[in-house]
Amino acid sequence: MSWLLLLARGVLFTLFVFVNKRVNSHLLNLAIFKEKTVCLAALTYFFLQLVNIAVPVYAQYAPAA
Repeated sequence: MSWLLLLARGVLFTLFVFVNKRVNSHLLNLAIFKEKTVCLAALTYFFLQLVNIAVPVYAQYAPAA
């Protein structure tokens, strides 16, 4: 079930980017990610949130060694 949600998230994000590039008024200006500082800051934030959320959840449900 979680793999299906992950796949749906990827498809919807791809659809968002595809539609956002073709409309006149953008919901999110994707050109800001061409700047190296913004891109690195976004990736850093993403990985910090991943550690903040995913690691405790994994530790809670991981089998004891």
